[in-house]
Amino acid sequence: MKKYFAAFTTQDWIKNALIAAIYVVLTVTPPLNSMAYGSIQLRISEVMVMLPFYNAKFVPGLTLGCLITNMFSPTAAVDMVVGTLASLLVFLIIIHLQHGYWVPLVAGVVNGLIIGAELFVMTKVPFWLTAFYIFIGEFIAVLIGYILFALLLKNQQVNKLIKS
Repeated sequence: MKKYFAAFTTQDWIKNALIAAIYVVLTVTPPLNSMAYGSIQLRISEVMVMLPFYNAKFVPGLTLGCLITNMFSPTAAVDMVVGTLASLLVFLIIIHLQHGYWVPLVAGVVNGLIIGAELFVMTKVPFWLTAFYIFIGEFIAVLIGYILFALLLKNQQVNKLIKS
């Protein structure tokens, strides 16, 4: 872990701060926040989940953005821990994937099961139905991110910004 952070430049930390800020804004700003929490979720900010696939240095920024966003959750005390750790687990799996097309599925399954369980325990909603809805919302958002990044990375400037 120490080696991981030792490789960070000031520019990397600035990028991570911007990523965290963008993630928060894309989640908590009305009307985007209307589907960001609860049994049925579709966070626009989750398009950014593709970033660690292209550059593992973006894990801290996304994790921080998720933590701050979860402070606004109706189940904030638990969501700050469980939701953030679920996202971190997704990011840590993503950085080891060989193909980006797996990212939406991994993100959907992990978040569906963990957030579905969290909501089941906290609010007594049906587990499998909630896990399915969380999976679908996450899968759609990250699939959009997959397509978006496939298009954006064709631009050399964007490619350089993300992969450096």
